[in-house]
Amino acid sequence: TSKTFTPDQPGDFSGASVEIQTREFPASRQMSYSASVGYNSAATGKSVLAAPCVGSEWLGFAGADRDVPAILFGSRNSTAFQRGDPLTNEIVRSFRNVWSARQEDGTPNTSMSVSLGGSDPVFGRTIGYAGALTYSYNQEVRADELRELPEAIGENDVQPYAALRGSTGRASVQWGGLLNLSTLVGGATRVALNNAYSRTADNEARLMAGVVEESEDRRTMLRYIERTVRSNQLQVQHQIGARHALDWSVTSSG
Repeated sequence: TSKTFTPDQPGDFSGASVEIQTREFPASRQMSYSASVGYNSAATGKSVLAAPCVGSEWLGFAGADRDVPAILFGSRNSTAFQRGDPLTNEIVRSFRNVWSARQEDGTPNTSMSVSLGGSDPVFGRTIGYAGALTYSYNQEVRADELRELPEAIGENDVQPYAALRGSTGRASVQWGGLLNLSTLVGGATRVALNNAYSRTADNEARLMAGVVEESEDRRTMLRYIERTVRSNQLQVQHQIGARHALDWSVTSSG
């Protein structure tokens, strides 16, 4: 724990900086696992707004049916909506025929994890390893949402206009894993390969309704978002004599 700023520490902390280094060579093989179930009083066991799923989206991977139709590729087709082109109807029909939210029974929030670490001989060389995998699924509801536009009254006041009320339902998936491997080469060099991967996905449905300009207005929004982060690093540490060390690494991330 560093309470003051020094040249070898990042300069964007306040109070203190805590540096944590994981153990590379566990003394013995260790395994742990856990599972949990959560209850959300607004969603679990209740009828909630939900967006339709495709394929393996419970793992955070969008189904192929969400792909942009091939007919949209090309400069002429991409502007058909703007020009009222006769091709517009064909483009609309090429999309996945899902435009509305649905009601379904909310499920409990769940999560699970497993980790394994140890040091074992492989082909006559001792390999230290640490791996972990986690997964969670959650549902949430934002009820009694209100969306209004402002309308000017005179020069100094406004009033609500085009009020829409409704709710949003969201199902979120998050999973990730890490795998770190390390070994000693000779008596003074350590080689490590560190890998991490994380993936999240939100499948969201929103339904709003109200009166706009004396006409009933009903709006549905379906939105699916994926996020992925990965990191891979090859790290080598050389001990040069009793007082000097040389460390270098190659990292790829995206």
